Amino acid sequence: MSRRVIRNTGTGAGPANFYPTTPQFSGQCERILLLLLRRKGQWIPTSEFAAIAQQHNSRIFSLRRAGYTIENKIETINGKRVGFYRLIATPDEFLNPQPMLPLEARI
Repeated sequence: MSRRVIRNTGTGAGPANFYPTTPQFSGQCERILLLLLRRKGQWIPTSEFAAIAQQHNSRIFSLRRAGYTIENKIETINGKRVGFYRLIATPDEFLNPQPMLPLEARI
């Protein structure tokens, strides 16, 4: 019995096409991207990325080159330095920015 894998091509509508113009990734890079998207805006420790990919720095570099805005920081916890990453924006957010509300509506 053969398995057929269907990849999101970036066309159509629906949850699979939520980021229609972003490049397609596979393997470790895809798993890191999915983790970042699920927890967008939250700081994620590097230990979680290391469980997905030993070369997570390289995969995050690839995502940044593809237009994802990913921040990183280092904190000292119990005398040990711990790194964190978080996703700030996707390439689509720059292509389809949300209109800003008037100042009066934001207050």
